[in-house]
Formats: sequence, C-alpha cells, structure tokens
Amino acid sequence: ASSVPGSSGRPESPPRPTACRRSATARVFEQVSAAAPAAAGHRRRLRMLQIWGRLSSINVRKVVWCAQELAIAFRRTDAGRQYGIVQTPAYRALNPNGLIPVLVDDESGGAAVAPLVLYETAAICLHLADMHPSAGLAPLPGTPARAQFYKWLMWLTNTLQAALISY
Repeated sequence: ASSVPGSSGRPESPPRPTACRRSATARVFEQVSAAAPAAAGHRRRLRMLQIWGRLSSINVRKVVWCAQELAIAFRRTDAGRQYGIVQTPAYRALNPNGLIPVLVDDESGGAAVAPLVLYETAAICLHLADMHPSAGLAPLPGTPARAQFYKWLMWLTNTLQAALISY
C-alpha cells in the first residue's frame, strides 16, 4: 500500500495500440500472477512498477507507452491537476519539483536497497529500455546508433517539444 493519497494499488491496463499487444500483455500478467508459489512461508513477488501521473499528460502517456511496448506490468496512479497529490509531502519526497510523471521501481536495486525513484520522462524511458535491452526499443549502449538515438531524443525533448508547447 502506498503512503501517497489517491493510490488505487490496482494494476493499470490503458488501451494498447493493437488488440494483439493488449491480449499478449494481459496473458503475461495473468500467467505471472497465477504462477506465484502457494507453499507455506514462500512468497514470490511480482515485479510491479508504479507510475504516478494522469493519462491526460503527454509525458505520462510517453512513459505508459514505453512500458506497454516493453510488456512491463505496472500500476498507475492519477496525480496532478484535478487529482492533486503532487503538492503533498509524500509526493514531494518522490519528486521535489512536484511534477509528473514519476516512476517507482521497488526491485531495481534488490531488497536491501531503497526503491529507485525517477522523474523526467526521457530518463524514465531510457531506464526502462536499458532494463529490457532484448526488446530492441533502443540501440545498444556504446554504439554509434545509440549516439544518434540520444541526439534525436534530446532534440525531441529540448527543441521540438519546447516549440510545440509555445505554439
């Protein structure tokens, strides 16, 4: 259970670009959930990312789209604008800027390490792509193709998006 108000704790399954992907993601989630061992004293935890932000935000949609493309199970909690939450001390502990989206990955560093908390859309998407390199969402690090990928990603976030917002 989250300490931030408004968290539903339910897995989110926003609309997928194609019915094929949606059903594949749903099947994976159901299989992993059903596979949890029933043996006494042994619990297998399903890795579940938490995404904070409302779907009416283009930046939250980018993170959700990235997670869906990678078939990653996640929960999303509405935050920002009409949902509030972003000015609470608990949320400000996640993102001192009080903005969305925020990703909380409670298993990225292992059980003995505090959860990884990321904000900034591009940083979140790069982290997700790097955690799942076999999906091919981004070129391999250290390659010329990855350098071009970084160039266009930075152009998109720093030049094009800024121009579109002021338009």
